[in-house]
Amino acid sequence: MKLLVIITYKENTKKLKEELVSGNFSLTKLQSQGGFLEKKNTTFLVGVENDKVNDVLEVVKRCCKTREKAISPPAYMSTGMEGGLNPSEMTKIKVGGATVFVMDVEKFVKI
Repeated sequence: MKLLVIITYKENTKKLKEELVSGNFSLTKLQSQGGFLEKKNTTFLVGVENDKVNDVLEVVKRCCKTREKAISPPAYMSTGMEGGLNPSEMTKIKVGGATVFVMDVEKFVKI
């Protein structure tokens, strides 16, 4: 058995949850927040048998697309030295998508 920890951008939450539930995957949904952009995320915990991991990953790929966004770099990234980032300049980054951790589960008990 595997535990998938799926962290995704808030905008992907509804569609991903609907697709996972319609695929008969049990899940727990947690509200979370990113450390870099400090934006709201959702973390899903999904336990599946080993042969279902790729099915879950396919759902994630369908529902969680990346896109580019222009942001001002956080102040801590500006060094004030040559070659540092200027906080007044916009920087393009990729947002959205998902980060998925797949972990072995030694024991699963449902009480």
